[in-house]
Amino acid sequence: KYMSGMSNDEKRIRLLNAYFSDIRTSRVTLGGDDWVRGTISMFDNINPLNTPDESGRTLLMKTAAAGYLTSVNLLLEKHAKAGIVDHSGKNAASYATTDVIRTAIENRIREEATLGKTT
Repeated sequence: KYMSGMSNDEKRIRLLNAYFSDIRTSRVTLGGDDWVRGTISMFDNINPLNTPDESGRTLLMKTAAAGYLTSVNLLLEKHAKAGIVDHSGKNAASYATTDVIRTAIENRIREEATLGKTT
């Protein structure tokens, strides 16, 4: 009921942020970063990470636009491609709402260009 009327991408963004809000407060009692890394494997099956919607926007672009740094970092860790451009020619950095998010995405774009992984 809470998420009715939301797109699947909006639901994913909210779930990622709710998950990490809870983890940040309980990571010490639950075993620290190793436990967190093991638990985020449930997001390995967000399929497919780099598939754009009808406007060419990816989940990374939408998460950057929403301003969720933790979720942006998770998507980058899970190999979301930052250099993909939408139908208007914008990449995820163009949608970033903060300098921290923009910098993280721009750094990944440079890494992708160096490794030749940007499509």
